[in-house]
Amino acid sequence: MRDLFPEDWKPNIRRFLLGLDAWVDFSVFRTASGLRETYERFSTFMDRFHVSGGGVGLMNSSRKARPSALSA
Repeated sequence: MRDLFPEDWKPNIRRFLLGLDAWVDFSVFRTASGLRETYERFSTFMDRFHVSGGGVGLMNSSRKARPSALSA
């Protein structure tokens, strides 16, 4: 009959927990680096739409002149 709890169960549990910890740590790192890369790409994409110079004053004045639909 086979032993339910072999003599070397503690090292096996420790090895499993260490592997689980490494997997979780790497997954968190990979997720964070992926999010950082995605944000950098989005930020670079949005930099193309930067308004500067006289256009900023024109945009601000047109926004102030329009009545808001919510202030009724």
